[in-house]
Amino acid sequence: EIMVDTYQLIASEIRHRLSLHEQLNQTNRIYLQQNEKRLEALDDLMLNQLNSFKDIDAVYYSSKDNWFSGYARFQDNIVHMYANESTHYNIHYEQIDDLTQTRTTLQIAPDYYATQSKWYRDAALDPDLGWGSSFSYYVLPTLALPNSVQITDATGKTMGVVGNDLFLDNVGNMLDGFFDFHKGNAFIVDDSGYLIG
Repeated sequence: EIMVDTYQLIASEIRHRLSLHEQLNQTNRIYLQQNEKRLEALDDLMLNQLNSFKDIDAVYYSSKDNWFSGYARFQDNIVHMYANESTHYNIHYEQIDDLTQTRTTLQIAPDYYATQSKWYRDAALDPDLGWGSSFSYYVLPTLALPNSVQITDATGKTMGVVGNDLFLDNVGNMLDGFFDFHKGNAFIVDDSGYLIG
């Protein structure tokens, strides 16, 4: 009986925390459908969302033309990620200093076309995808679980994909409150039984 109660408690807490990812995508979907030409304002919105919601590890958008921008939280640092025609589709990672609002380039990597990424392709095929397959970040050593949805205009044409991530490193932090891991171990496995964390 204790095992069932513990399972139900964990499942309920995880469902609650993961529902925020879906709600955030729906909010961003509506924003983009109503403000498709205001992508710079979207940048501000995504940064505010990442700062406001600690269970969200990254939030991003890519247009069908590979205009990509997003923000991620790595440890205690906020990083702006962006790639587009003006960067020659090199993805830039810039750390943002909260106090001074200055940016420090951490890394630039070539040939990032968001429309070729799995999170984009999957959501483009299934407009209401939601949770997708885990993926490794382009240049940073982080395994992420994406929640992404397609954005369409009033005529039904694809505008792009918006998404946000749960970093699998942080799932352990979510579970810390449930167990005393000094007396046992926890593992994350996918539906096929493969160990992923």
